[in-house]
Amino acid sequence: MVVLPEQEGLWNFRFIRHSTCDKNGRFEIALLRPGASYVVALDRIEDTGLDRLSTLRSLAALATPIALDPGRSTRIDLKLQRWPE
Repeated sequence: MVVLPEQEGLWNFRFIRHSTCDKNGRFEIALLRPGASYVVALDRIEDTGLDRLSTLRSLAALATPIALDPGRSTRIDLKLQRWPE
């Protein structure tokens, strides 16, 4: 699972977060930046792809937009996507 800020200018190691799911398909990521973001569940994550703008744009196109409020939890249901080749 990858979370990207909506603003491309923030697509760097400080603001992109990723996590793996537990055995029940759930995940948790703390300390996300409030505001508009994209979240996508993936069949795998290639860390080296998270520093390429073309890969991040592909991930954003597959992702679900969400709004993250400060100090609040958000629950979302996602469909598993394939890592972009």
